[in-house]
Amino acid sequence: ANIIYSLVVTQFIIENTILHKLTRRSVLNPLKIILL
Repeated sequence: ANIIYSLVVTQFIIENTILHKLTRRSVLNPLKIILL
């Protein structure tokens, strides 16, 4: 259970990091809004 929890947390952090980098690029903001 601990391993699965760690994987979920790691994936969550990675996804947040990617989204944070995308939000810093104004060109990709419209794309992110459309996709989300």
